[in-house]
Amino acid sequence: MKNVYMLIGLPGSGKSTRAKEIVKNLNEGIDYAVHSTDSYFMINGVYNFDFKKLGYHHRLNQEAFKKSVEAGIACVICDNTNIRAKDRKDYVLTAQANGYKINYEIVGEFTEEFAAICAERNTHGVPLESVLRMAKRIQLPELED
Repeated sequence: MKNVYMLIGLPGSGKSTRAKEIVKNLNEGIDYAVHSTDSYFMINGVYNFDFKKLGYHHRLNQEAFKKSVEAGIACVICDNTNIRAKDRKDYVLTAQANGYKINYEIVGEFTEEFAAICAERNTHGVPLESVLRMAKRIQLPELED
């Protein structure tokens, strides 16, 4: 069975750690791909966020994800915040069109208390106000399947 793991969580919630756990627990020989828009902001090992490039980098990530599912990679992980249904939509439609089972994984919580923790520990410098705004916009995926 081909699986997509759609990670959903605030910056600093542990999504990348969860992606690594999924990969670690795969049976030997299972091919996988992890797709994260954050990876497009890495320059020489340093995260350099530029809001003006966010849309472009999201499109690059979606194209790479699409190539992975069209190639039939057994396990494909989308390691983005995926807070709103519209953020997940293209990934979900691509996965479904290619016969993948979609596994939604909520990482962390969306409370003010947890948002404060995430703001402290996220490695990308996302400020508390932004993390709180994201937490308030959460759209859980119950109705997407």
